[in-house]
Amino acid sequence: MKTQTFILVIIFSFLSTRCFARQQSLSQNNQIKLLEQKVDSLIHQIKAGDSTLEKRLKNIDEQILISLQQTASQKLDIANVLIQWMAALLSITTIVIAIAGFIGLREFNAVRLKEREMENKLNELSEAIKKISELPNQVLNESKRLILCRHHIAQAEAFKNRGLLHESHKELMKAIEMTKETDHELRSELHLLIGNHYKMQANYAKAISELRKSIEINSDNPNAHRYLGNVYFMMNKLDDAELNLKKSLELSPDDSRVMNNLGETYVRKKEYEKAVETFLYSLELAPDFPAPCLHLGNIYRFWDQKEKSIDYFKKAEKFIKSRIDAGATHVHDFYTLGWAKIGKGEVEEARRYMEDAFRYFPSKDVVREVIWYMEVLASSPDPPKGVNEIIGFLNEKLSS
Repeated sequence: MKTQTFILVIIFSFLSTRCFARQQSLSQNNQIKLLEQKVDSLIHQIKAGDSTLEKRLKNIDEQILISLQQTASQKLDIANVLIQWMAALLSITTIVIAIAGFIGLREFNAVRLKEREMENKLNELSEAIKKISELPNQVLNESKRLILCRHHIAQAEAFKNRGLLHESHKELMKAIEMTKETDHELRSELHLLIGNHYKMQANYAKAISELRKSIEINSDNPNAHRYLGNVYFMMNKLDDAELNLKKSLELSPDDSRVMNNLGETYVRKKEYEKAVETFLYSLELAPDFPAPCLHLGNIYRFWDQKEKSIDYFKKAEKFIKSRIDAGATHVHDFYTLGWAKIGKGEVEEARRYMEDAFRYFPSKDVVREVIWYMEVLASSPDPPKGVNEIIGFLNEKLSS
């Protein structure tokens, strides 16, 4: 309103001046009327201009307001986006810090664990060094003990091969005494040898006791199970014998001796087909092994296949003589050679070898076993000549 008033004042002054200049030519009333008309016209124009100006100003205000609202909305959106990004960044930072903390803690724990392990190892090393300083005499004594123990074992084997079973037993007892304070596998082996020694003396109860001690020390010793099976075989406990021999084969599947012993068990059980299969497999494992040939000779003679029987007895004789010629004589060789001779019908030579065998190796256990096999021959449809004579001779030795 001040602006309008100021404009009216200016216009009024301007008109007054013009009217005064023209007062000579116009009358005062006309001038006044004319002036009023112009004033009205100007006021009308001012009002019209003022209304248009207000509309324009209003439009401008509205546009500015809309622009401000849009700008505020955009800024608000930007702020929201920034807040979301900052929140995400904060979450990521928190996760990273947590992971880093976890890794760092784990690495720290790992380092501490390694340090503890190193400390324990250093302590163990220190203890070992202390013990090592005390060992020289112990090691020396242990070495001496083992050497002497092996010496007694070798002596026992030598006495056994000469048929001196009493002296052999004494050497084994000396050896076992030297391993009294240890559960070394050597002690298991010694119990096995002592058990086999009792078996050869037909002392089966003590043999079983020693062999079980051997198995207690080393349950995976196939020879201990084999010898235990052989003891049960001699006691005519054939199922127990078969069980232990099969256990031995589980531990040592390619042992031709165990396979032969299992075949012998089948012979005692009169399961001859199983026995033949087992003996043939034993020969596959050891082609120059005489024992399976002797048993096959027996079975084929029992089956009345004389020629095939004699062929196997000849093979057995050849293998035994080759071993004797090579200086690797086994304690049973003279018994088995006499067996081969009787299988071929050579009675005199068979008797001579049997006498030599009993002279050098007077084991009742072995004699009893040979008698069993001679009886298989004697029970065949066409037994070899002189087989009953040999059985009688062996029974005399057994009773003496």
